[in-house]
Amino acid sequence: MDSRQIIFRIINYILFVISFALIFWLVFLYVKNQAIDECAKASKYTTEVTAENATVSYPVIDFYNKCLEDKGIR
Repeated sequence: MDSRQIIFRIINYILFVISFALIFWLVFLYVKNQAIDECAKASKYTTEVTAENATVSYPVIDFYNKCLEDKGIR
């Protein structure tokens, strides 16, 4: 084998490993963000501020943190 072929095979292998690691990281990040979003929606508290004609929503902290613990994020 030519030394150029060996170098190209090594570069191809390195690029394959980097691509696989990047795809794995992106999938992991997507799943984590989905879990956070689901916990925020499941523990949502909504109240209306009549003085300013507005609706405010936020997660109930205790339920939100418990949900994240159950999903293994915290």
